Amino acid sequence: MQTSSAYPVVPQPQLSPPQPPSATEKFTIKVRPGAPAVMIPYQGELFGLPTSKLDFKCEFNVSTAFVKMTGEWKNCANFKDDCMFVLPVTGTVTNVSIEVQERVYDTVIIPKDEAAKAFAKNKETDKKDQGEQSSLLSGGADTASSGSIHSFFEEYIPNLFRLPIENVGPNDVVKITCVYIEPLPFFDGMYHFTLPLTLGQNLIPDGMTFDQVVKVKCIINSVCLNTPFSSKTHKVTALDDQFPRVELDVTDFSKPCEVSDPDVPLQFKSVDFTLSYSQSSDQILSTLIKEETDEENSFLLFMTPPSVTNISQYYARNIVFLLDRSGSMGGSPFNEATRALSAALSNLRPNDNFNVIAFDHNQKYFRNNLVAATADNINAASQWILTVPPETGTTDIMTPLDVAIQSLEGIESVSLPLVILLTDGCVPNERQICQHSQRSIKRTRILTFGIGSYCNWFFLKMLAQIARGFSDVVVYTEKIYTQILSLLSMAAVPVVTNVTLVAKGAKSLQLYPNPIPDLFMGAPLTISGTYEGVFPDQVVISATDPTGSPVSLTVPVRTSEVIPVRKVLIKQRLDLLTAKQWLEQSQKIEKEIVDLSCQEEMPSAFTQMVTYQRPPEHKDIGQDNDIESKDSSSSTADASNPFKQKAKKGSQWYRDPKMMAALVVGGGVLIGAAAFSFGDLAASASNLPVSDALGSAGGLDGGGDLVEEKASVAGKTVVGNASVVTAVTAVMGAMDAGTVSA
Repeated sequence: MQTSSAYPVVPQPQLSPPQPPSATEKFTIKVRPGAPAVMIPYQGELFGLPTSKLDFKCEFNVSTAFVKMTGEWKNCANFKDDCMFVLPVTGTVTNVSIEVQERVYDTVIIPKDEAAKAFAKNKETDKKDQGEQSSLLSGGADTASSGSIHSFFEEYIPNLFRLPIENVGPNDVVKITCVYIEPLPFFDGMYHFTLPLTLGQNLIPDGMTFDQVVKVKCIINSVCLNTPFSSKTHKVTALDDQFPRVELDVTDFSKPCEVSDPDVPLQFKSVDFTLSYSQSSDQILSTLIKEETDEENSFLLFMTPPSVTNISQYYARNIVFLLDRSGSMGGSPFNEATRALSAALSNLRPNDNFNVIAFDHNQKYFRNNLVAATADNINAASQWILTVPPETGTTDIMTPLDVAIQSLEGIESVSLPLVILLTDGCVPNERQICQHSQRSIKRTRILTFGIGSYCNWFFLKMLAQIARGFSDVVVYTEKIYTQILSLLSMAAVPVVTNVTLVAKGAKSLQLYPNPIPDLFMGAPLTISGTYEGVFPDQVVISATDPTGSPVSLTVPVRTSEVIPVRKVLIKQRLDLLTAKQWLEQSQKIEKEIVDLSCQEEMPSAFTQMVTYQRPPEHKDIGQDNDIESKDSSSSTADASNPFKQKAKKGSQWYRDPKMMAALVVGGGVLIGAAAFSFGDLAASASNLPVSDALGSAGGLDGGGDLVEEKASVAGKTVVGNASVVTAVTAVMGAMDAGTVSA
């Protein structure tokens, strides 16, 4: 994805009223920012405030990164206006605290239904406050913008967290603490992490260097004695390497810019920090860690594949590719999908067999049956998919999927049967498809790939889960090719299949996901679970190897003083529960999702993140969202946060009408959207181009929409960010009324 550090520092005009920037300083962001930033609008454009501090504390728990960012920015303009905090992130933001002078704002997760009721009751106050604030929010007399900061929220931009900050005056210092959780990609036998730190020298104060501004500390909580690590971008030194923790110090943030003119003074820049580390061994590495608390008994199971040099046998695969060619796929989405499919075909092994089915409301078959993956057949298939471009057809997934499953299930072989579905569509019989697949599938695995927001992400996730596969979605057009290839490469080398877990003595055992997927070279297994009763001292993992022979692994059960078991895979657990709720339409599961989301501060499809102003006696920023220890990772309660004091007592405070009323007091307006798509049946049936629902690498004025929830803020329609509700909404203190605006 393209990023930029070129957005300019706000000028400091000495004249009043403020003067516009010079021609060389004017800039409208067309690409995603490359680092955390606070921006201020000036006559319809955004300008970055100087960054004087960026501290990162990164804690890695096998496959999940917990990141705490603390930053400071100063408004060097001579005018007051609303600003915007932006954070390029592929993970999920769980908490933000903002301090501007004496005002401190925090975030909290609440149920969507409770939020809707509470904010509806406050409707009349909203209208009154909107009238009072209209001057500020629309660029009134004491601001320099033409149009508010909220105009930059009119389109959702994937992987870009945004939060408006009201009333930032001249010389005000904005302090922000932000915590997010990010699952890490795994390839080449290592987990990989990227920290967005692409900054130009014009975005730090004069006289400061990047080594003074940027600080990064990393801790790897390991499950194996040997944890090799490396960085291709920065100098990384081990401060402490005592199992199970590896503490790293990161330096070398000032990078010289390349200049062609020797007369130009040397400039410096900061680049993204990358870290890779391994949690593997020569053989399959299996680790199970349990944690018992008053709220719940839980465990994590990690299975990491061996090094590729120790793979002596390979599964033969029978693969059917299902390619959506409905009218909505026209243009770049289809071109990128077929380009990726051609690359995947070229990577088939000689012992593989395959077929390709292109579908809309009808089906076109490359061959009537599976064919061997010879060079001639692969070349013919690559040419054939170019002859079946999208026309005007609608989408029928059931028929080609059933044909693929029946053809694969009918083959008596130890070969691994795989269906790979590429689609952008939402169809009315999705639950029937899942139920039919449950009845029909005995051995077939299904990998699903969704393009854009018209498709139902949770249908695709549920379908893959039923068939022991995995699922992915793409929200950027230019990412279609690489993400499809990434999904297919994950499944390129199966290690063991039919994985099951036996924990004798444990009662009411719940696994996420269930059934357990196969272990692939490109996809380590990360399984979370809950149980009642006594957990055994060891568990048994059973599986099948490439020859069809059984494999049995005995895994000791241990506890960890550093890994927050309940928290590590909470996002995966919520997504799987949401897919199950979608399939079963269960209110009980929905309540479980809401409770888990609110208690663990993890946004979900049924909850919303809102911001509120802390009372003065609770204004210590960032104390309740640390990540440095297991205790602080697994508990969000802190005395500095009244809402989280309630959570500490185990009460469902988020279902208390008085607490909800306190949250919205003062005319707060709830806005925003969560990055969860249940699909758009009308758009899919109407063949609206999926390219309209895809983002580009575009930035704050160029991103595509995804799933939107619109609300009115001072008469303006606003669409929020992927994982946050973005308005500064309420005053908490002592249930007294107040306003957010200074």
